Amino acid sequence: MKKLSTLTVALFLSAGMAFAQSNDATISQVGNNHEASIEQVGSTNSSSIDISGGSGSDVTVEQSGDMNVASFEGSGSVFGLQVQTGDNNLASAGGQSFGNNSEIRQTQVGDDNTAIASRWTQSRNILVTQSQVGDGNYAEARRLRGFSTLDITQTQEGDNNRAVINGNGSGQAYPGVYLQEQIGDNNVASIYRTGGSIGGDHTQIQHGDDNLSTIGSTRSTTLAETFQFGDMNEAFIIQNTADNSASITQDGNMNTATITQGQ
Repeated sequence: MKKLSTLTVALFLSAGMAFAQSNDATISQVGNNHEASIEQVGSTNSSSIDISGGSGSDVTVEQSGDMNVASFEGSGSVFGLQVQTGDNNLASAGGQSFGNNSEIRQTQVGDDNTAIASRWTQSRNILVTQSQVGDGNYAEARRLRGFSTLDITQTQEGDNNRAVINGNGSGQAYPGVYLQEQIGDNNVASIYRTGGSIGGDHTQIQHGDDNLSTIGSTRSTTLAETFQFGDMNEAFIIQNTADNSASITQDGNMNTATITQGQ
């Protein structure tokens, strides 16, 4: 009887510990041959996978830590991977008609990081890789639309960096490659595409602290790149006509450079 009572107490304590974790996980699949898995280690984590149609998707979410939030929405043949190691991280992927041979990879190691890849309208062949190592980093790629190929990479190593890619276009996307790399602290990199297309090749490399880089374009088939090695540098590229090429390299501290092409 004593052994039975001890076993009962042990089971009760084990159930109580599991309940105290308070994790929440939801998977919804519509279509055929989809695969989805969620693994949660820690407490107060929330994760959801919503595949609304098509076939052959493969989505995995792994959360290790406390109070992390991960959400993935897609349709068609889409691959998704969200890995969170730390506390208070947010990873969000999906939106309108996202899918069709696209891949979203979001990796967060640290605390209080945010990675967003969303609002893809009629998008196909989209590859987004967002990697964050550190604390308080923010990476966002959204409002990209069309039927062409886009390759987006946002890499952050350090603390309190911000990388933003915002398409906000109304026409079909042209093929493009977008790269934002931040190694250091308190860097800001922004790419804004407006008008009828969002293609082109854009690169922003920041190694150091407190650097600012902004690229703004209203036309497709443009090339813009900024390289910053040092601290407190500022670089601005504005392109208002197609078929332009612009490059800024800053090696040192407290430099400011601006290139404007077109009216």
